[in-house]
Amino acid sequence: MATIPRLRDDLRGLAPYAVGKDMAPVRLNNNENPHGPADGMTNRLMRAVRESLATINRYPGGSPERLAAALAEYVAPWCRSENIWPGNGSNEALLYLLLAFGGPQQKAMLFAPTYAMHEQLCRITATPVAVVARDDDFALRAEAAAAAMEEHEPTLVFLCSPNNPTGTPLPPDVIATVLRYEPSLLIIDEAYFEYSQLPSAVSLVRDHPNVVVARTMSKAFAFAGARVGYAVGHAQVCAELQKISPPYRMSTITEALAMAALEMADLIPAQVAMALSERERVRTELESLGYRVADSDANFLLFGTVPDDHAEYEYYRDRGVLIRNVGPRGWLRTAIGEPAENDSFLACAAERRRTSRSVRFMQEGPACTV
Repeated sequence: MATIPRLRDDLRGLAPYAVGKDMAPVRLNNNENPHGPADGMTNRLMRAVRESLATINRYPGGSPERLAAALAEYVAPWCRSENIWPGNGSNEALLYLLLAFGGPQQKAMLFAPTYAMHEQLCRITATPVAVVARDDDFALRAEAAAAAMEEHEPTLVFLCSPNNPTGTPLPPDVIATVLRYEPSLLIIDEAYFEYSQLPSAVSLVRDHPNVVVARTMSKAFAFAGARVGYAVGHAQVCAELQKISPPYRMSTITEALAMAALEMADLIPAQVAMALSERERVRTELESLGYRVADSDANFLLFGTVPDDHAEYEYYRDRGVLIRNVGPRGWLRTAIGEPAENDSFLACAAERRRTSRSVRFMQEGPACTV
C-alpha cells in the first residue's frame, strides 16, 4: 500500500504562517486599508475587469511587461520596466529572490521581532538564517547592525522599512552600515513605505546591484485581495528572477486591475493622510490609558505591555474587535481602521484597563460598545 510522501527533513515541524481565522465586526488584525479603493477608482477598476474579459480565453503574456512599465513609472523617474519584477503579492517576490539567490550555501540574517514570513521563506528554501534581537524599544541602530554583520557574516540580509510588527522606522544609516559589509543581497521590505516619513530606499538600486526593494499594493492601494506585489532591483537581478518564474504567473484580470489602480495613484495620498491622523489619535488615547506604544512609521501600532497577550487578544475578540498577538510577548498590534472602528477598539482598551485594575486581567466586566 502506498504511503504518504515524506516531507523534507528540514521542514518537519514547520508550522504554516498564522493567518487569523476569527471573525468579528471590527477587523484590525491584518494592517489592511479599511477604506477600499479611493473615491473615483471603483468605476475605473470595474471597466478594467470588463475589458480584460474580452481575452480571458487566452493566456496572459509570458511576463507582465505592461504592468512592469507602469510600476516603474510609479517607483521613480529613473526606473525602467527591466528594474521591476511583478508578482502575486510581495511574498511571492521574496520567495523567488530566495529561490534564486538563497539556499544551503548562503546565510541570511534578520532582526527580530520582524515580519515572520522572512524567516519562514528562508526555511522553505533551505536558507540558513541568523535571527538577531532588536533593542528593547524595537529600534535597530547602526552600531548594532554592524556588530551583527561582523558576528554572523551573512550573505543575505533582510531589513524592514518600516518594520512589521513594530512599525519602527529604519534609519538610513542602518542601511548604509549593512552595505559597507557588502552582502551579496540586501532585501529591503517596504510593504508600508507609503505611510513612512523616511525616504524610500529604491534610489540605492541604481548604484548598488546587490540591493532589492520589495513592495506591495495591498496596503496603501487597498489591494490586499488582488494580490499584487513587486521587486525593484538591478536589471540583471530581475532577469535572473525571470528565469525561474513560471509562465503566465499573473492573471489577465490581476494585471488589468493593477494597471488601472496605478493610473489613479494620485488619489492614494489623501487616504494615507487620514490613516496617519487616526494613528496619532489612537496613539494618544492608548498612552493616556497607560499603555506603552512603540514608535510607528506605518498604518498600525504595537502596544503593551500586558501579562498575557493571548488572553488580551481573546478579550477584544469576544467584544467584537480583532487585533493581533504576533509577538513580542506582552505586546499586541492594532491596525488603523476607520474612525468608528478605532473608537470601538479604544472603548475596549479603556474598559480593559479599568477592569484589569480591579480583577488583575481576568476576563470580566461589561462588554465595550462596538
